[in-house]
Amino acid sequence: MGPFDTERAGPSLRNLNETVERSPNRMTPLSRLGRPREVADAVLFLASDEASWINGEVIQLTGGSRISVGYLTYLHHVNQRLAEAESAQSERQAG
Repeated sequence: MGPFDTERAGPSLRNLNETVERSPNRMTPLSRLGRPREVADAVLFLASDEASWINGEVIQLTGGSRISVGYLTYLHHVNQRLAEAESAQSERQAG
């Protein structure tokens, strides 16, 4: 599990944002601590009828911090290309 903003750990984890460069918020793609309610929601889903076909899976509640570097690099390049395409389209429409 990723870093969660619990009553006990939350204050220390939030303090790291101000004292260290590689704090949990900065190292998590969602740029925030997890909320206890998000764990509860995942547990409730897994216990529900909607999850009846799920079997033997590991659900990682990490805010995206377990995404592979290769995939993040791929997403970065895709976003760059999309931004370039949008910019080119805007220039064509304007000029």
